[in-house]
Amino acid sequence: MNAIRDARVTLGLTQEDIAKVLKVKKNTICNWEKGVSRPRGRKAKALAAILNLSVEAVI
Repeated sequence: MNAIRDARVTLGLTQEDIAKVLKVKKNTICNWEKGVSRPRGRKAKALAAILNLSVEAVI
């Protein structure tokens, strides 16, 4: 189970939607969801705000 993916799907957002807002590549969102990499700093805070999650839930 992945908090980022689950929250994104619940909100009806695509990986591309989030990528556009955060100004990253869609592949970056995919990697965050797969656990290949994690968002850091401002991106983590922005992602948490978009998904209504705590920063700890997205890192």
